[in-house]
Amino acid sequence: MFRQLLRYLYIGEVPEVGGDDKTEALFIVADKYGVNSLRDWCGAAMSKKLNVEKAVRFLVLAHLHSAKQLEEDCICFMVQKKAVFWKLPEFEKLGEKYFKLFFLAPPVE
Repeated sequence: MFRQLLRYLYIGEVPEVGGDDKTEALFIVADKYGVNSLRDWCGAAMSKKLNVEKAVRFLVLAHLHSAKQLEEDCICFMVQKKAVFWKLPEFEKLGEKYFKLFFLAPPVE
């Protein structure tokens, strides 16, 4: 991932990332080294691939790495599918570990 980060910094080329795991890793590396434009690009790529299985993980990553747009996208996605999320064990763990995020998530009606 560090090689892709350097390529982005020196050439300005958005790196080719193979899968979701690599995009997440590059997202974390970009944030660690303060390359917010690359972090935001990775966040946008992750937003496009949101699904029920990934939304909670992406929400936590967005929160931990100050990616506000990705955080908003995850919350909006979860609100749209709130009936599904309230049944997921990952969602329950969100409340245990990230109390603040739990209250940003969709309420049950």
